[in-house]
Amino acid sequence: MVDFLFQQYPIGKHQPIKDKLDFVQSAKQRMIKYIGHPAPDAMMSFNAAEDTFVLYYHESASKNDSDEWATTLGKFFSLAEAAAKESDRSKAFIIVDCELSGQMGPKGSKVNEVAHYRNGQWMYDGFEEDDGEESVPMAKPTIAPVKRQQAQKRGAVELPCPGSSRPGCCSPEIVRSWKCAECQELLEYGFDDHFYCKCGRALADTFTFHCGRKRHGLQYVGFRSNVYYVLTSLIGKLEAFKDINILVLGEKGVGKSTWINGFANYATYTTLDDALREPLYLIPGHSITLDENYGRQVVIMGNSDNEGETPGQSCTQMPKTYVFRKGNNIIRLIDTPGIGDTRGTEQDKKNFQFIMDHLSHYDSLHGICILLKPNNARLTVMFQFCIKELLSHLHRDACENIVFVFTNARSTFYRPGDTYQALYKLVEPPHEMGETRTLNQNKRLMLALTEPLVCVINSIQENIQWWRKKQKFSFSKKTKNA
Repeated sequence: MVDFLFQQYPIGKHQPIKDKLDFVQSAKQRMIKYIGHPAPDAMMSFNAAEDTFVLYYHESASKNDSDEWATTLGKFFSLAEAAAKESDRSKAFIIVDCELSGQMGPKGSKVNEVAHYRNGQWMYDGFEEDDGEESVPMAKPTIAPVKRQQAQKRGAVELPCPGSSRPGCCSPEIVRSWKCAECQELLEYGFDDHFYCKCGRALADTFTFHCGRKRHGLQYVGFRSNVYYVLTSLIGKLEAFKDINILVLGEKGVGKSTWINGFANYATYTTLDDALREPLYLIPGHSITLDENYGRQVVIMGNSDNEGETPGQSCTQMPKTYVFRKGNNIIRLIDTPGIGDTRGTEQDKKNFQFIMDHLSHYDSLHGICILLKPNNARLTVMFQFCIKELLSHLHRDACENIVFVFTNARSTFYRPGDTYQALYKLVEPPHEMGETRTLNQNKRLMLALTEPLVCVINSIQENIQWWRKKQKFSFSKKTKNA
């Protein structure tokens, strides 16, 4: 070894040789193997331990940036010392002198770098202490997803990384939410053995996963077939989202579609800057603005067959539910055609029936948002009809979940304005109302009230029959005596 070093460094330059020997000696004292000569089979020692950390050393790079080299070497020595102190034989440490051995690191560049190998396979660059979340946990199916309507019952796919089944890899205690590697949407479980995303749906056991940590490696890993029961038990413990169904009503042009988009962005993002970077449009639409020269500017956001774009006509054509996820809640905003349709009152009646038919698909309705513009001194007859007709079809408890929302309220300093009085007259009860009863309660009450009447009628009929029999008996007796 020393002879080889003297061949590299001419006589008279003994200090570099002494520094190199001290460096090699320091490595060996920490049980670190030093490779400083060209040997084709030297790298076979990578397989000697399950985890091998290799420091690829370039003397020229060390001189150019001595501070970075000192930091890298200090971390490497500390990691080796910790493993030696714990007698951890599953880890091995090697220093490869690239300039003497002719070996190069994974990057192939003349820089000092640390690489981690597991069972002879390169895993990642860097130290185990630096093993953090480098990217979002991703999953992808081995079979192309099929476009299908999302399941009504859904839950978040929260699973540990299947790489945790490999010793020394990912932690089985960490449960992660997984995104589709293709569409970047969070995966959801449909409680039908399928995972769902924008791409469609695919069987849960066809997905492979990458948790985004360095120690995971480069490959996506699936739940192995011989331990498939682990996957079934894990997804069997997933909880369904809580459904929140909200009905949105209002006259045409009040801004229901705009309000729904605003509500979704408000619930999704924590700051306005976050929403501006990637705004959420549940309902594509358009708006018209005028510049300082009264130039007409049309802003179109997407396209939808359910949203009309003809000026002066109602925008929303049919009731439609827009869904977005907030935490473990699935929020459904039910957009409806505007009351006071430009096609006439008959269309309003049809729209109302469409709304009732659409609501019949849901087991519960958690909120009713009635949108109004301020300073409407009078509410249209059709609007009053639709509101009263809707309430007559819903349970009385629905009144507790009605919220009146005022749009375009900047001109009234965000106050209801004149609309308040008209609205108060609409909802004010005309007289003191007693307790409202259900149909079954009324039926039982009617039966209870009619029962004594039936008894009285039966008693009267019996008395009449008894009197007629008595009269007939008296008449026959008199006939015989005569």
